[in-house]
Amino acid sequence: MDIPLLIALLRDFIVLVFLFFETSFTGSAGTSYKFFTLSYGAAVYFFYFLVNFIISLCYNIPALHPNVSRRADFTSFWYYFFAWLAIYQYGRQTAIDYKELGDYRDIWWVFNNIQTMGNNPTGTVAAEPIHWAMAELFAYVLVVQDFVYNFRKLI
Repeated sequence: MDIPLLIALLRDFIVLVFLFFETSFTGSAGTSYKFFTLSYGAAVYFFYFLVNFIISLCYNIPALHPNVSRRADFTSFWYYFFAWLAIYQYGRQTAIDYKELGDYRDIWWVFNNIQTMGNNPTGTVAAEPIHWAMAELFAYVLVVQDFVYNFRKLI
């Protein structure tokens, strides 16, 4: 039984479950992020992806040593790094947009106050929720790819 691989699958599964319950790219999300009764904001995704790409990096660095028998595999590192980068870029760019409008908001405020896209498919939507939905969908696709990649190695 490959314990690190099972942990990688569990890590991906956790993100997939959270995104399944929240998924702003369906047009129904906003500042009320809930997993059952647990409230959270985009900062949870920011730190979750950050911690996971650091763990993946730390797990693979020793495998680069010639005396270690296992091979380094940075695939999950890159998936989680780019997912984290998309979320970071959303927060940073949105904070800059607010600053340009004369309304200072830092990245942490942005992460915890994501505007809603609403449920009106013909209504006008601001750029901020569209940007978040794109960042979230990008992260979701990378996690699905990582899950499939790790599952394929398991069987």
